[in-house]
Amino acid sequence: MSCSTTLDPDHMPLLLEQRISYVYDRPVRDLRHRLVVVPREEHGSQRRSEFRVSVSDESAEVTIGNDAYVNCIVDVRVPFVTSRIDFSAWSLVSRRSDAPAIESRQLLEADHLLRPTPLTRADAVLTEVARDLTASTRHPVAIGEKTCEWGTGER
Repeated sequence: MSCSTTLDPDHMPLLLEQRISYVYDRPVRDLRHRLVVVPREEHGSQRRSEFRVSVSDESAEVTIGNDAYVNCIVDVRVPFVTSRIDFSAWSLVSRRSDAPAIESRQLLEADHLLRPTPLTRADAVLTEVARDLTASTRHPVAIGEKTCEWGTGER
């Protein structure tokens, strides 16, 4: 599935790419995944011009829409998965080069965006990983680098 519009020459393009894999210890029937991996079409000074989402299983039924907050939602249904499924998403976004890095401090600190939801609440394993990643530093860039290394297995 993909969508495209024309790039604005006053914006600097950026390619965002994500790969997500799920491995199951036994077969799964009627698999349903809701992915929120595609940036909004427009958010402050940022514009998404194109995106593509693919699923490793050719029998996957993919539906793309928006939620109440205008987030791009990718719903995936697969009748049967033996042991593994992979998702790949890329988005081409741009933002005005003269735009401030932070659109609104209020938006970044909005209470409803800072609270976990039932789908985003950290379990014991994720809590332990976060504790390990932040044990030696509180510097955001260092934590980000360690998190990326952990996520790619380059520990």
